[in-house]
Amino acid sequence: MSRRRTPARAAAPRTGAPAAAAAKNRWTIWILLGLVVLTVAVFAPVRHFDFVELDDPLYVLENPHVAGGLAWDAVAWAFSSVHGGYWIPLVWVSYMADVQRAGMDAGALHATNLLLHVLSTLALFAWLRASTGSDWRSGLVAALFAVHPLHVESVAWITERKDVLSTAFMMLAVWAYVAGLRWRTWVRAMVVPALFAAGLMAKPMLVTLPFVLLLVDVWPLDRLGAAARPPARSIASATATATASGWTSLLVEKIPLFVLAVIASVVAYSAQQGAGAVNSVAQLPIVLRLENACVSYVTYIARMCWPVGLSAFYSLPSSIPPWKAAGAALVLVAVSGLVIRLARRYPYLPVGWFWYLGTLVPVIGLVQVGLQSMADRFTYVPLIGVFIIVAWGSADLAARWPIARRALPVAGAAAVVAFAIAARVQLAYWQDSVTLWTRATEITLGVDTYQAHMSLGGVLRAEGRLAEADAHYAEASTLRPSSADARHQLGLVRGVQGRLSDAAVLLAEAARLAPADAQIRADLGFAYAGLGRSEEATAEYQASLRLNPDQARLHNNLGALLADRGRMREALVHFAEAVRLDPASDQWRVNLGQALARTGRAAEALVQFREALRLNPGHAVARRAVEALATTPAK
Repeated sequence: MSRRRTPARAAAPRTGAPAAAAAKNRWTIWILLGLVVLTVAVFAPVRHFDFVELDDPLYVLENPHVAGGLAWDAVAWAFSSVHGGYWIPLVWVSYMADVQRAGMDAGALHATNLLLHVLSTLALFAWLRASTGSDWRSGLVAALFAVHPLHVESVAWITERKDVLSTAFMMLAVWAYVAGLRWRTWVRAMVVPALFAAGLMAKPMLVTLPFVLLLVDVWPLDRLGAAARPPARSIASATATATASGWTSLLVEKIPLFVLAVIASVVAYSAQQGAGAVNSVAQLPIVLRLENACVSYVTYIARMCWPVGLSAFYSLPSSIPPWKAAGAALVLVAVSGLVIRLARRYPYLPVGWFWYLGTLVPVIGLVQVGLQSMADRFTYVPLIGVFIIVAWGSADLAARWPIARRALPVAGAAAVVAFAIAARVQLAYWQDSVTLWTRATEITLGVDTYQAHMSLGGVLRAEGRLAEADAHYAEASTLRPSSADARHQLGLVRGVQGRLSDAAVLLAEAARLAPADAQIRADLGFAYAGLGRSEEATAEYQASLRLNPDQARLHNNLGALLADRGRMREALVHFAEAVRLDPASDQWRVNLGQALARTGRAAEALVQFREALRLNPGHAVARRAVEALATTPAK
């Protein structure tokens, strides 16, 4: 005889439910406020930071379209042009808006980066909380994202507006995707693709969003019904589809997103290739790329756990020890196998791990852009996957062991505080160019500091600190004896210091290392000319012009050298070419006029002197020449 189930308990009023919901909402609000306060407390000093000599001039300071603020022609340029190897119109427009609001104030641009970082942090918490129902675990992920030292570069570097802007759109897109599952209406059909498109117009690294959404479908949304245990109470529990065709339907609904990703990938690759930033297989063999990718994957995790020795630039090594690459590959395979094996029991493990692996693919170096082996900013989105593993994994461990349950909140808070302190220390290195590159030269643990010494040398030379610049260029030459650039820059500094003999030796060595570099040959010619070695100077000028004939100044210099040696007809050819290439230069016209006058072509000389005076009415030499030629009777 079966026992009837009484409806009494089900029918009883749930008087405690509204109060519990209100208390939960209050906690959510407090967590949101805490995330804002924490993030601002760590990054507030950026408001007083300067621009840095690391692409900031290219992106903002020396970009005339940005400098003019918001204007229709500038916005049109943003959407129609590739600048710096990227098509990122929304980044340019955001810079223009900052300049329109506050002028060319570095602090204002830094503040916008910080606000976007706060927005990403809050949106990350929002979609995790909405899809899992967990305030504290979602809050821990968001807090780690907000203050991890590896993320300092993305926030504190004005040029990396790309990161913070694109990620804000990405987190909002995931939030809209999760929220849209309640209604299955225009939110997923229109809002998610629109946010995705906007993110792609800020940074093409966002092409992995469709892949991320598939991972979110697996966990925490459990749209495939794959979890062995019941999913967390959330808005997604009613959408589980546990059907054999689940994957197909999930893929089909994301076809518009995949189309956008393909288009953005093609545009991004074409832009980088057009800028000459994509290295060929001959320059960087596939084996080296794969080795560097494996080592970078493991190194990022190690630096996530112990963020020391962070640098603004990590040079790509010429070779990687086979044992190191093989060991890294073995770690990746082992971890991947383990998380797959535990997937049914702990679905967040493969989701977090493959989030990390997948979102790093565009910047892991398989398509190598630039000369860096890795970069802190590349972890901005990928580490979210690892943070998810940490938050949910530690909660599961605590559920097994009561001691861990008591220690977990303390450990989580301690980790956040420790990372916040480390981030604040790392942040200080980004306050200006000298501080940034000085710090980079001090890092010796597994980091090639060649580029750091080169960059610091350039900053110091621009500030007139020639002796210090000399020391750093010399150190760069020692670190990389095969570098023509290091010897070239050191030679230029020695030349400015008046040490022309040293400069000539260094520039000659640079020319030997890079014989096809037109600028090095021109600078070597200039050093020889300063030493009175006219024949050698002439040969170097001519070699440089064969490599690049469109150098107005060099044509003028060669013309002057030939004129001094009495080779006036040859000099005339080069003076005339200098004027053709740069007709707005009054000095080139004066030189041409003097050469014409010396060869008896007074009428033609007078034309050049008068044009020089039109360009520069205060040019005394041109004025005296015009007066002299105008009073001289024609022969």
